[in-house]
Amino acid sequence: MKSNKPGQVRLRADDGMAQDSDNVTKRPRETKEADAADGGAAEPSVVLQAFQQYADKLTAKHDRHERLVKVSRDITIQSKRVISNLQRLQSDKQRAVKVAEAQGQLAAIHKLFAKMASELSGVDPNVYARAVSPGVQEFVEAATFCEFIATGQLASLEQINSDIGAEGFSVSVRDYLLGVTDLTGELMRLCITSVGSPSFSPDTGARICAFCQTLSAAYGLIVHTYGKEMSKKMEVLKQSLKKIENACYLFKVRGSELPAGGLADALKADT
Repeated sequence: MKSNKPGQVRLRADDGMAQDSDNVTKRPRETKEADAADGGAAEPSVVLQAFQQYADKLTAKHDRHERLVKVSRDITIQSKRVISNLQRLQSDKQRAVKVAEAQGQLAAIHKLFAKMASELSGVDPNVYARAVSPGVQEFVEAATFCEFIATGQLASLEQINSDIGAEGFSVSVRDYLLGVTDLTGELMRLCITSVGSPSFSPDTGARICAFCQTLSAAYGLIVHTYGKEMSKKMEVLKQSLKKIENACYLFKVRGSELPAGGLADALKADT
């Protein structure tokens, strides 16, 4: 058996097999790279297209929700300004002026409802009910407060929707009822102001008290219809009614005993 010369390397059979195995392992890698290159140019699968459509729908839904929340906040801010303006009523002589100012402010809010209606066009409004509910309830409170100061009556749901006049949008029964419960808090403040001031009619407090008592009796029949939110608001309604009754009682029993201006201070102390 001849020995190998210096500098020569003897190739064994298993060396060739190793080279072949290396080539075998390289081919799948090259094949995968080629397949990846071909797959990048190919159209997405049906599943990927479906998920992309779902993602687009969810994005559109979230964007619409955020826009509606913003509109609802704007309505809330403007409605609070209406209520604040009406609470500055200091005498019956200012009633017509304050009501006119409030009606002008409410008309400006109606434009925001038109914007809300355009966002809800073509979709189920119940999906976005929670997004718009806070603003709608605040508006109902402002509109009914203005109507009470103007006429002494409660504005109906049909009247409010007619005044808004936004095609494709209407205040729901739920938001109307929840908004009216908040009205009693504003009436309680008005009662304290009017009962303790000679600038108002002497029967103003009694009319507010009778109105809130009627509301409390009516809401007692539906308090469990709209869940925890209605129950919480009903508790606030009862507290406001109690303060109104105490104010009317104090005015009737001790009104003549107190000096001028003393009745208002006593009412604020008791409430």
